[in-house]
Amino acid sequence: MKERIKIPVATSFLFILLLIFSGSLSDPLGEILYYLAFIIPIGIGLYTIRKQEASGSEKQAAIGIKLSTGGALTALPMILPIIGATALVSFLTSELMGAFGITNEQSFEEPFMLALLLHALIPAVLEEMLFRYVPLKLLSANRRCAVTVSAILFAFSHASLFQIPYALLAGVLFAVLCYTTGSIIPSLAVHFLNNTLSLILIYGYGGLWLYITLCVLLVASICALAIKRKRYAELISSALAGKTVFSYELILFISVTALLALTNLFA
Repeated sequence: MKERIKIPVATSFLFILLLIFSGSLSDPLGEILYYLAFIIPIGIGLYTIRKQEASGSEKQAAIGIKLSTGGALTALPMILPIIGATALVSFLTSELMGAFGITNEQSFEEPFMLALLLHALIPAVLEEMLFRYVPLKLLSANRRCAVTVSAILFAFSHASLFQIPYALLAGVLFAVLCYTTGSIIPSLAVHFLNNTLSLILIYGYGGLWLYITLCVLLVASICALAIKRKRYAELISSALAGKTVFSYELILFISVTALLALTNLFA
């Protein structure tokens, strides 16, 4: 297990390194390096996955995550509760930081549709591939370990104490969603929807109608989960099966990225 942990941790180290350099360069080099920070580690991870599957590890391939739309119906009742939980943690974090005089207001200059592409769709695809598909696929033999590693790498990669708490929760929930559906697509869709809702609020497009619609759908989702609670309990339990293993590499990564997050917050 420790050998398998090295791959997602190593690719995440590379991600952080390239991301730091991208921030020190001006456009367009900085922008190119930013995307390479995702694309190169994803490529390494996909190559490793393909190599393992080609070596005859059919059992691992069978229980891993697939690039398919399977499990979409299973995922539907879980979508809004996941978004609601992460939004609540994000709100509480902002309120706590605000009590100490620390604010984190966001704004974008791009037209809304362009912002939707740059800040919702592309990040959802790249982050789900790097922080969900690669580690969950490589660590599929021990799901609890895979969920833990995936969530920690995803959370600290955000490098901000405003984002780390809800990103950690989102990382766990997105990973569990992947395992309960057997696909990365539902997690990607939830990630994109969550980003889209954030942009709608940032651009001031959210009104009373939006909150009413979300509340109605949230209640309906909770009712659907309650009706089939035994089934979902079994799926979630299966997604968290195994024993969490922390390697030296993972602990080192957590330390480095936590320091990066603190530096970024108080810079």
